[in-house]
Amino acid sequence: DSGSSIDNKVPETPVIWIAPVRYRFTQLLEEMDIAVEWTFPKVWQREPTALQCLTLIRVVEESLTNIIKHSQATKVSVSMEYTQPHQLTLKIQDNGVGFNPEMVQKNGMSIGMRSMKMRIERMGGMLDIQSVKGNTCVHVVMELYQP
Repeated sequence: DSGSSIDNKVPETPVIWIAPVRYRFTQLLEEMDIAVEWTFPKVWQREPTALQCLTLIRVVEESLTNIIKHSQATKVSVSMEYTQPHQLTLKIQDNGVGFNPEMVQKNGMSIGMRSMKMRIERMGGMLDIQSVKGNTCVHVVMELYQP
């Protein structure tokens, strides 16, 4: 991904950034009778790099794909906010059946989860996945310090 994002520009706003993924997944989720709520800032408080944008989009895509495949959820929430002026927080939550993140990782069953974690850590961010029946949350914190 790092090579493919070199010439990419950061979209003008977070809403424009998420729009293609939002469009694609909203259709899929609604076809499965899964209500989805999207909450994003109207403007970048501090702009992420193109590579950070790509990394965060990959996490959203992987998380939503897992929800579609495994969760049996009826509600999904995708949100992004600035928790500090230089810190972006992304959350993908669902009310599905849940799973044991440690067991999934230990048993080597989730290439997607490992890939998300590696991508985020390479960007200096933190990925935390918590899951119990009725509440699974993929939580990303990304520092937006720019040179």
